[in-house]
Amino acid sequence: MQQHMSRGIKDIIAEFPQIARILEEYGINCGSCGVGICELKDILEIHKLSPEAAKELTRRIEAAIHSGETPAMPPRHAGGRQDRPLLSAPLQVLVDEHRLIIRLLAQIPTLTAGLNLNSTTVRQTIEGVLEFIRFYADQRHHGKEEDILFSRFDVSGDIFRAFYEEHRKGRQFFQDMQQALAKGNAALLSCRLLEYAALLHEHIQKEDQVLFPWLDGRLSDQERKEIFAEFIITDGRPEMDDARHRTLVEQLETLFPLGKPPALPGDYNSLTVPEK
Repeated sequence: MQQHMSRGIKDIIAEFPQIARILEEYGINCGSCGVGICELKDILEIHKLSPEAAKELTRRIEAAIHSGETPAMPPRHAGGRQDRPLLSAPLQVLVDEHRLIIRLLAQIPTLTAGLNLNSTTVRQTIEGVLEFIRFYADQRHHGKEEDILFSRFDVSGDIFRAFYEEHRKGRQFFQDMQQALAKGNAALLSCRLLEYAALLHEHIQKEDQVLFPWLDGRLSDQERKEIFAEFIITDGRPEMDDARHRTLVEQLETLFPLGKPPALPGDYNSLTVPEK
């Protein structure tokens, strides 16, 4: 078993597919995770299993590797996850930003339903959403990740390449959105907004559940303090103003309180798009 502890979990699952099912019983979805950064030894650390559950999971994985079968899970050990401790301050800042981004993403399916770009107020609403994506989701949030947090690590490995690629893909979607809005192409704009929302939802889940705990455990206390200080400086820039972006999200949630589109395009008039 020891020789497998430093192997990538994706490689192990490829060789022993039944291990993905075992992990799922403990709420660990390595089989469907697109990150693929974890070694087997990382799983227990990242996912905070109780000592009893960790011991049982290790035994079952070892049995699956040696027998090729999926050992049954004792009922008394179902779950077994301990309450996850809070991340350090800088990582928690990023998680908190994720919450606001998710609130914005939740409005996109409703916002794009029957999108009418002939309405000035609808166009202004979309402009506000694109401003949020550009300044808050990308420049503020992804900028802190790439320029400050990730810079503390060797970004040449597969771990970071996957996340950088998703950032790049999101930026391409954004460029397509801008062009579609300028040309009045509502179909393409709706398509790219929905694709962006799907991409970011999965991206955020992987960061919150896998990447951030993994990175946090590899930072020293001094590095965490330095990263947090750099975050404060970045967030102090005028274009990174949190209040105006939060206001936009709150106004969208008021406009679509139950995720329903307005009865008439004119209902968009209640929205005040933040000035840039």
